[in-house]
Amino acid sequence: MQSYWLNPHVHFCECDDALIFLDVTRDKYFRFTGAQREWFNAICAASETDELPDQAARFAERLIARKVLTQDTAAGKYPAATSFPAPHASLLQTVIPAPPSRTARTALDLSIATLSSWTLEHSRNFAGVIDGVMRWKRAERACRSAPIKRVLHRVADFHAMTPYFFSTRDACRFRSLVLMNYLTRSGIAPDWVFGVRLCPFSAHCWVEYNGVILNEDSDTVAEFRPIMSV
Repeated sequence: MQSYWLNPHVHFCECDDALIFLDVTRDKYFRFTGAQREWFNAICAASETDELPDQAARFAERLIARKVLTQDTAAGKYPAATSFPAPHASLLQTVIPAPPSRTARTALDLSIATLSSWTLEHSRNFAGVIDGVMRWKRAERACRSAPIKRVLHRVADFHAMTPYFFSTRDACRFRSLVLMNYLTRSGIAPDWVFGVRLCPFSAHCWVEYNGVILNEDSDTVAEFRPIMSV
């Protein structure tokens, strides 16, 4: 039986020769390489605590103290690296059958989404923002079965209007947050994906719907390894 479990607010992925972690509660990334990676892999594979070498056991104690791991079966999740299919297309590289619209309704929807996102971003920590997005998806009864053509048109309208609301310096996190709110209000449930890369270390996020990237190009996303999807 599994001895150690990953705390639900911690996510990790394999990236080159390192394990990269995201602690949502602390809004912090960290990495394990070399011996630390070997110890962590041994910890995850252990069915009994006394199976671990002394160094790995001490490392496990530190990770429990830092709330990365837990031995509470009910409170933890299986310690597996994040893994899901790579996106197969990007809306930015897709030809939309009809031109986007700049209607008053679109402007109103985007205004509401921007205000809701700004309020959430400035009133909650990162974990609170993630919880907020999950509530949006539940409260609006957003689904993953909307026709892709409708989704693409809706997002094209979003991109047509964003120059009036954002500058090119607005962070990917806030722009993606607004897009999440904008789409869930339309009954569409996209995924908010966070990714990391090494050499140099960098984190990025974008929005996907059923394998289609909605606000980034494929080449940029391919540079990052997904670590969390909301």
